[in-house]
Amino acid sequence: MKILTQKREGNRVSFEIEETFERFQKSHDKSMAAAGQEIRIAGFRPGKAPKNILEKSLNLDAVAARAAQDLIAELYPEVIEAGKIDPVDYPSVDIVQPAAQDKPFVFKLTVEVYPEVKLGKYKGLKLEKKEGDDAGLKDQAVAAASAEAKVDIPAAMVEREINVMLDELRVSLGQSGLTLEDYLRGAKKEEKTLRDEMKKSAEIRVKGKVILRAVGEAEKLKVSDEEIQAEVKAMGAAEEKIGPEVKKYVEEYLLRKKALDLLIEKASVKFLDRARNKEEKKS
Repeated sequence: MKILTQKREGNRVSFEIEETFERFQKSHDKSMAAAGQEIRIAGFRPGKAPKNILEKSLNLDAVAARAAQDLIAELYPEVIEAGKIDPVDYPSVDIVQPAAQDKPFVFKLTVEVYPEVKLGKYKGLKLEKKEGDDAGLKDQAVAAASAEAKVDIPAAMVEREINVMLDELRVSLGQSGLTLEDYLRGAKKEEKTLRDEMKKSAEIRVKGKVILRAVGEAEKLKVSDEEIQAEVKAMGAAEEKIGPEVKKYVEEYLLRKKALDLLIEKASVKFLDRARNKEEKKS
C-alpha cells in the first residue's frame, strides 16, 4: 500500500491510496470464490464450477465491487496507522482508478478525525462549591476549562453522544416501566425533534470530554494496567472477556477522571457554606 496524498482540512482527513494490481487480484479471487459458493449452477456443486463457467453466470461488476470493498476494509487499519489518525466516524470512499492488468488500484478515502485542541487556562480556575455538591464543582471545572479552550467538535462525535443520551433516557424510562416510544407519544414529539433538542447538551458533553483528554495529554497523565484492571473489575466484568475497544474506553475514562481531579486540585475554590465561607487557593 502506498499513500499518494494526505490532506487535513479542519476535522476531515482525506487520503489518496494506491495498491498493486496483484493484491487487488487476490481480493478479487476471494470475492469470486465467495460468489461461487452463493450461486447455483446446474451440474455443479456450490463452489465447484470451473472459473470460465462461473464468470458467465455472475455479475462481474458486482464481484469487482465486492473485491474493492473487501480490500479497502483490509487496508483501512493500515491507513489509520500509517496516517497517524484517530477516526471518529466511518470513512467515505471513492474509486479513483479501478484495478487493471497494467494499472494499480487507486481510491480516495475521507474520514472525520479527533479534533485538534488549543487549551487555554486550566490551572487556577475560580470555582465555587456548595456544601456537599461535588458534582456541581466538577461541572464548573469542566465548563471553565472548556470556556478557555478552542476546539471544533466533529458532527459525528455529537451524533454519537446524542445516541448515548437517548440510551440513558431509555434506561431511566425503563425503571418506570416506560419505553422511549411511550415518552415520545406523551410528549407529542418525533425522535428527530428530541435529537435536535439534545444537540446543545451533547455538544457541551463532548467538548468537556475532549478538553479533559487534552489536559491529560498536556500534563502527561498516565493510566496504569493495574488501574484499568481495577476499573474493569469494578464494572463486574472479567478482564479476559473485555476486548481492546472496551479497554481503550476504560483507559480514556480514567485519564479524563485524573484530568478532572487535577483541574480541581489546581483551582481556587470558594466555599459557599456558612462554616467555611472562604477561598481555598491551591497551586
